[in-house]
Amino acid sequence: MGDLKNIIYLSKNDYITLYTTGTVTIDGTTLTYDEDNVYLIPESNSGGELQADMQVSIDLGGITTKPLYTAGTSLETILRNLLSPYVILNYSVSGTAAAGTFEYGTSKTISSFTISNITGSVSPTSLVVSESSTYSTEIKSVTNPTATSYNLDSSISLDGTTDETLYFKMSDGTSNVEKQLSWSFVKHIYYGHVSSTTAPTVSTGLSHAASVSSGVSISTSAGEYVAFLSPVQKTSIQQLIIGSWENISTTESTVTFTTSTGASLTYYFYVSNQMIATTETYKLV
Repeated sequence: MGDLKNIIYLSKNDYITLYTTGTVTIDGTTLTYDEDNVYLIPESNSGGELQADMQVSIDLGGITTKPLYTAGTSLETILRNLLSPYVILNYSVSGTAAAGTFEYGTSKTISSFTISNITGSVSPTSLVVSESSTYSTEIKSVTNPTATSYNLDSSISLDGTTDETLYFKMSDGTSNVEKQLSWSFVKHIYYGHVSSTTAPTVSTGLSHAASVSSGVSISTSAGEYVAFLSPVQKTSIQQLIIGSWENISTTESTVTFTTSTGASLTYYFYVSNQMIATTETYKLV
C-alpha cells in the first residue's frame, strides 16, 4: 500500500498533502484513514473556501485542464471537479440573415441571432456580441444565456458592398468560447450564348457564378457566340478555354454592366470569334 492516494487534507496554506494510512486528530476527534476510509478535511478556519489563489499544475481526478482556482472558490466546487471531469463549453450560433458568401449587391438585414446546442459541465454565465474581434463595442450582452433567439440592440443593414462579421464570446466562468458569423460579397462572372458580338449591358438571359475556373457548360446554336463577362477586378483572367482546354480566339472589350442584383459595374466582355453550334464546356483562367 505504498501509493500516496488515500486521503486528501487541505491545510490552512491551501496546499494538498496525500497520505497512505494512519490517524489524524481534527478538533479533538481522531480519524483513522486507509484505502477504505478516505476523507476530505478542510481547515477549520477556512470557512469552506480557498483563502488564496491555487493553480493546479497536474492532472488530478476529473481536473484535467489545470485551472486556476481563485480565492473564495468553495471546496465543494473543487471536490466536484475532482470527481466529475470538466467538459468545455460549446454552442452553435446562427443569424436571421443566413451567413455565407453572396453576389455583390445582395442586401441583407441582420436583426437577431439564435443560440443552440449548448453543452458543457457548467451553464454559461455570459454572452457578448460585437462587430469587433476585440469586443471593443458590444452590440448585445446577455447574462446566463440559454438556447433561444435574441434580438440585436439595433439591426444591421448590409447593402452587399461591404463584408460583415459578428463576433460571439460565451463564458461559463472558466473558459471563453468564441464563434463568428460572416457575410461576404463577391462580383460574379456572367456567361452564356449571345446572338451578337456587341456586349450586353444587362444580365438577362445569362448565367452567373462566383467562379468558372472549373468549367461551365454552354449550349450554342448556329449563328450564336460564346460570351463571358468578368469583373475588371479579376485581373488574373487571361484565357477563354474550350473543351480540351485549348485557346479559342476571343475579342475583349469593357462595358458598364448591370448585374442580377442591380449593381452597375465595369466588366470585361469576352466573345468568341466563331459561331459555334454545339454544347461544350468552357472556363476562364
